[in-house]
Formats: sequence, C-alpha cells, structure tokens
Amino acid sequence: MTAVVASASACRTALATLEVQRIPNDQLRLQVAVGEAIRRRRLQRGMSQRELALAVGTHRPLVARLERGHLNNSLGLLHRYAVALECAVSEVLRDAEKLAARAGGEPLQAQLTRKPLVADGGAA
Repeated sequence: MTAVVASASACRTALATLEVQRIPNDQLRLQVAVGEAIRRRRLQRGMSQRELALAVGTHRPLVARLERGHLNNSLGLLHRYAVALECAVSEVLRDAEKLAARAGGEPLQAQLTRKPLVADGGAA
C-alpha cells in the first residue's frame, strides 16, 4: 500500500529519496517535480542557489521555494531557469514528468484524455 503525501515538502522528500508514494494532486505533483528537476540540474552544474538566482535575475529564497515545490512559476520564468542551467525547457519538463510519474504511479501524460477537435465525419 502506498502512502498519500499531502504537503509540498513531503512530496519533495518523496521525490528526492525516490520513494514511490501517491501524490493525489496532479498540479502539486508536477510543481514539486519541476522544482526537483531544477534542483538536480543545478547540483549537476555545481551551482549554489545564490549563483542560480543571480543567473536568473531573482533572489535565492525564491529559488529555494521553487526547488521545494512551494512556488508555481510561469513558463517565461521556467525558460530563464533553463537558460541559466544551459538546457532546454523541454529537458526540465521531461525530467519533471519522470519524477512526477514516480510519485503518482503513472505518467501525467497517460492521465490526459484527448478529445477530437471535430466529430467523426466532420470537416476540419
């Protein structure tokens, strides 16, 4: 049986230790996973939170909040983080989706249902 993780910090801990736990909220799971993906890339590059904050043009406490999953960033700011970490936004999101899948049991993409834009037999 898997435990249900409710808080962002517990969610981040689950991701960081690679424990497989259910995180019931998809948005929270992805938010925490993006922060963890950024943290891992920052550490791989040997950067401190302060150095990353300077490269992004923000403050260290905001980097810390993002990495803990307490901050939901815009796509524009996520792009600035990716540039500072010398990677593509898609790489950060791919890493985040893998981390989120571990915490949620299945990839987020598999949870989406696609509806056709046009009914069968209709013109586009």
